[in-house]
Amino acid sequence: MNRNRITVRYAKALSELALEQNKSEVICHDIIILYKSLDQFKGFENFIVTPSIAPSEKINKIKELFAKEFDGLTIRLIELVINHQREAYLKDIARNIITYLHKAQGIMPATLKTAQPLSGELLTKINKAFEEKLHKTIELTPETDNRLIGGFVFTMDNIQYDASLATRIKNIKKQFQK
Repeated sequence: MNRNRITVRYAKALSELALEQNKSEVICHDIIILYKSLDQFKGFENFIVTPSIAPSEKINKIKELFAKEFDGLTIRLIELVINHQREAYLKDIARNIITYLHKAQGIMPATLKTAQPLSGELLTKINKAFEEKLHKTIELTPETDNRLIGGFVFTMDNIQYDASLATRIKNIKKQFQK
């Protein structure tokens, strides 16, 4: 079966169940922690995806780490994925769940690339300004790319607004070459 199909099916199932049970915020919080754990701690991800480790050992470790903090529904999803030997898809399933639940909650993910890192206060102001302008709740992820020279690139829902100096210089260069 296709990787995307598998991850979407698990994600959709848990998301719909979380919405039905009015647990979308709790489940989303759990899944964000799970995703960050898998993404940032390679030893943890390697432990989960290693086929030579018994599923029961993986489940016991998950429960040891997260049972006190995670909702039972989240733990059951993880158990289901591991018991069906789909551990390699867990990170993608988590990413899809976050996307589904944020969409259901009206939260739009967006990225803001800048040449230099921005302070938390400035990020909050920028996030607020975009939310007011777009009439949406935005979850802003800052990124740094020194090739921009200055300005920013805002991306949301496959739409990009490029207000970087690098692009302006490139456009001016093109005009002189005509």
